[in-house]
Amino acid sequence: MGIDHAHERKVLPRRLVIATIYLFLAYWIVTALGILLTIVFAVTVRPFSSAAVPMLQVPAYVMSVPFHPLLNLLVWPVFGWLYLRRPTPNSERLMEALRLGLFWVVATAVIDLFGWVLVPHPWHMTLEQFYVGYQPWISLIYLVIFISPILAAQSGRISGLVRARPRPSRIAGAVAAAGFLVVAGYQVLLALGIAFSGAAWGGATLTPTLRFASAVSAMVLVLAALIVFGRAGYWGPRMPAAIFRWGTWILVGGMALSAVANFASPTAGERFFLGPSALLLAFLCFAATRVPDHLQKRGSVARPAA
Repeated sequence: MGIDHAHERKVLPRRLVIATIYLFLAYWIVTALGILLTIVFAVTVRPFSSAAVPMLQVPAYVMSVPFHPLLNLLVWPVFGWLYLRRPTPNSERLMEALRLGLFWVVATAVIDLFGWVLVPHPWHMTLEQFYVGYQPWISLIYLVIFISPILAAQSGRISGLVRARPRPSRIAGAVAAAGFLVVAGYQVLLALGIAFSGAAWGGATLTPTLRFASAVSAMVLVLAALIVFGRAGYWGPRMPAAIFRWGTWILVGGMALSAVANFASPTAGERFFLGPSALLLAFLCFAATRVPDHLQKRGSVARPAA
């Protein structure tokens, strides 16, 4: 019993770090998807107005709000499953899922309070707008976040997926590839002439030259996604390993420089969206460089039993 408690105290800080990393990854992905959904509605239905109005009065944003709980339901259970994928007894897994859900929902509420209410930026809301005007969607979002680990635990119990244990570095590579594709999608929208709160090119008007540059950026980002996906070992031996290895290191440096440039930008969109996105992608690409070369060459392989 004493040994079990000692082991639990030793493992707890590591599990807390992992839970926090997954929290920020899920939060970033959901936020990025929400922004892209708003842009889609602006493109297809209600264009953005040049007038400065609260977020809850922007037609395209209002149209996207009912989909926010669904976006969260698509993302958070995935990270819940990644966290709970260890082969543990069902009763312990359920208790851990409850603790994880409680931690995530409290941490998300704190991030929301500072990120959307207290810190001034072009998209911030008042307390009444966020906690009253955003109902019932914000309550549904918090409910989804809380139950996501529970859903993940139950799905693993039914399907046995919890026995699969991909390396964290390979998971980071897959998430980085998805992130590059999300940003590439945003660049495609810019190439089509659609701007969102000046979140690119220093807030400059989208001239034909900048639209062409966005198209090129989108292609480069898709290539980046393919490279980091290959470095994570998902292409197997189809391509020379050196291309993925050195290409991923180039992405680490490139995304770090991009983060510095975006944080120094005068536009809020680049500072609050593209800057953190580039920094997160640099971190994920660095994590992907830790994938052992033998896994990259062989692709997805089964982990030997202990």
